[in-house]
Amino acid sequence: MESNGNNYSLPSGFDWRIYLELNQDLQSVGVGSEQEAVLHYLKYGRQEKRLYRWVPLRPDPDLRGSTVFICGTSPELEVLNDRHITESISKRYKVLCINSAFHYFDTISALFLNGRFRHVTDSTFTVRRIGQIFTPFDCDIRDHPLRHYLVNVDPERFHPEIHFDLNKVLPHGPTTLLDVVFPFCVFNKVSKIFILGAEYMRIPDGVRRHSMDGLYVDRSMPSMDTGLEMEFAHRKLQIWKACFESFGIECFALSDRSETPFEKMHLRDIL
Repeated sequence: MESNGNNYSLPSGFDWRIYLELNQDLQSVGVGSEQEAVLHYLKYGRQEKRLYRWVPLRPDPDLRGSTVFICGTSPELEVLNDRHITESISKRYKVLCINSAFHYFDTISALFLNGRFRHVTDSTFTVRRIGQIFTPFDCDIRDHPLRHYLVNVDPERFHPEIHFDLNKVLPHGPTTLLDVVFPFCVFNKVSKIFILGAEYMRIPDGVRRHSMDGLYVDRSMPSMDTGLEMEFAHRKLQIWKACFESFGIECFALSDRSETPFEKMHLRDIL
């Protein structure tokens, strides 16, 4: 441990430049120098479990060659109110949930939260078994005892490239599937993907995503123009379709109303 002259000490390997790079929201509060970065970490960053060095991700051998079932947040998800269906899915596939989709399952392999997720209490997850949690810094879930990675989200850095390093800064918006979950699938070398509730349909203002979504996600402040977000999303969906084909990954949409370019299947056909 390295002493900073106070009653506190920095962890071994602390790099103030990397700390600022991984926590770019600190620029908005005037943190820019080594002294300011160190003081911020000692006063706030330690308690917030902020990253201060690059942590390499390693593929999960349990996911390699697996079939994953990805749940988004559209009204299509309400078919999962049937416990027989969710139990059947859990037994057959590795379940990856985005935001409030976790509510329908008792066991999931990974949960992906974006920056508009509301305060999460420990009681929310008491009876749930979750393998990994991926969350940006402004999601209030930092003290949860489950293993998780923190991903910083910056709405000003939205761009259509594909990111394979989940420790890098990622764009914000309705693209969690494209910028976090899909790279996660490729990184872990899954073989097949089924998608429900991430149809990229244009949902009118005031229309709920699904019955539980409003309890966990604040949709009142979109990160950017909705039309622009959808334009980027559909462009990136085409890129991902080609990417999956090159990696030999099969991807299917389970909603008849899906506006993704992936081949469609019916949920009943995979249960």
